[in-house]
Amino acid sequence: MEQNREIKINQLPSKTWHWLHMNEAVVTVPEKMEEAAIKIEETDQLVKVKVAGGEGSLPVKAEAGKEITVVEQLGSPEEKETGMLKFHTELELQENSHIRLIQICMPSEGQTLINKVTAKAEKNARVSVTQLFLGTGNTYSEVNAGLLGREADLTAKIGYFLQKEQKLDINLIADHRGEKTTCDITAEGTLKDKAQKIFRGTIDFKKGACGAKGSEVEEVLLLSDDIVNKTIPLILCAEEDVEGNHGATIGELDEETLFYFAARGIGRKTAENMMARAKLEKLCPEIPDEETRQLVMEQLEKLMPETAREENADEA
Repeated sequence: MEQNREIKINQLPSKTWHWLHMNEAVVTVPEKMEEAAIKIEETDQLVKVKVAGGEGSLPVKAEAGKEITVVEQLGSPEEKETGMLKFHTELELQENSHIRLIQICMPSEGQTLINKVTAKAEKNARVSVTQLFLGTGNTYSEVNAGLLGREADLTAKIGYFLQKEQKLDINLIADHRGEKTTCDITAEGTLKDKAQKIFRGTIDFKKGACGAKGSEVEEVLLLSDDIVNKTIPLILCAEEDVEGNHGATIGELDEETLFYFAARGIGRKTAENMMARAKLEKLCPEIPDEETRQLVMEQLEKLMPETAREENADEA
């Protein structure tokens, strides 16, 4: 009989009130997991990674002055995997280097994805992380970026779409340690049906991060009264000469917007799909290869299909 154990993941660097149930996530995982079959295609300019299930990791090192782009497909709706996928991407950036990491997270229904990204950025190094959460299973995702050297930078762009009873638990930490380090974090997504989402965004200014600046913003579109949406933007400060900003916009489609669509013969469901897709399609230019872009567009169509004809037929 398979043995399981509970692990704590996605922990806030500084705990908030326990009754909010946002300090961490507790997940049940198998005591032993199969090693992931990691498929890697590599060229001079691009590393493509595909992982469907199991447990694995990928170290990526950018030498001084070099630039690397990594595209990861985590999970595969076509293969209908069940169980768990646990994957850790470890980024190491030397002086003046740049790593672009694009993750397409698509756990299939019945599968749980535990995704972790850690980064260590030295002087003038840049970490660019783009994540699209487009699966039908549950996902736990953490990005912990150590901005160690002077003027190291993190740019994170996150997009998600959740429906039915899906769960998405995100923990993003920008750990500012070097002078004049910077971070820019944006997250946009849509929740419908009985979906649940937690977004923890922490900008942590450590002692010595003089002149550091950080910003985080989240925009959430709610398409149901039964969803659970939790957002906790957190700024920690142990240094005086720093600048941190955070904000969140959470709301529904207003009547004026729906009237605009209706006046053009577009029903409510189609309008909702169009607005939800727009939040994700704006991230597609970040994807460097045509094959992955096409995969994303096909998945968007599956999740948010054009339904205007069906609505018009029903209305008739």
